[in-house]
Amino acid sequence: VSFVWYEKQENGWVELQASPVNAGEYKVVAIVAEDTNYKSASAEKIFHISQANNAWKEELSIIGWTYGEQENVPNASAQFGTVTYSYCDSENGIYSEQVPTQAGTYWVKAAIEADGNYASKEVTKSFTIKPKTVTATVTLAERTYDKTRNAKASSITVETVGDENLKMLINFSISTIIVVMLKQIKMQHYNQKQQVM
Repeated sequence: VSFVWYEKQENGWVELQASPVNAGEYKVVAIVAEDTNYKSASAEKIFHISQANNAWKEELSIIGWTYGEQENVPNASAQFGTVTYSYCDSENGIYSEQVPTQAGTYWVKAAIEADGNYASKEVTKSFTIKPKTVTATVTLAERTYDKTRNAKASSITVETVGDENLKMLINFSISTIIVVMLKQIKMQHYNQKQQVM
């Protein structure tokens, strides 16, 4: 007995070179060759290979990190297909391949696109980028009020462990406070001078 395999395509049945392995509709023809005792005979059977249901072999996992650190890579694997990852700041939002960098809570999606042999699969999981802890030491130089309206602001030194942008922000904030305090000192001195006169 010999077998001939066919696949159903748009233009009809197309003969295959080997038995089918992919999902689809097929036909097999069994042929018994003629010999001195028997006439040849054949029989055919149509059958289907169904698309496989996909399943996770490793569930999606990801460990959050702290702002400024190297991001952690998500991990997942499935029975079929290649897993791709995307990110969003909400579970049902629009995902992109861009890995988030700012502190906050985010979602990662692991997805597998369907093909003819297996179904699509996707899952989401939340993770957190924690705020960075920054230590700031502020040194404010001592000065003595010199009884003039032209008093100069005390010098300040800010040292931070961690983020240069935060250092600039702290410097700016403290400088602003000193300017306000200096204006108040000048106004008090001016009012006192006015009263004396």
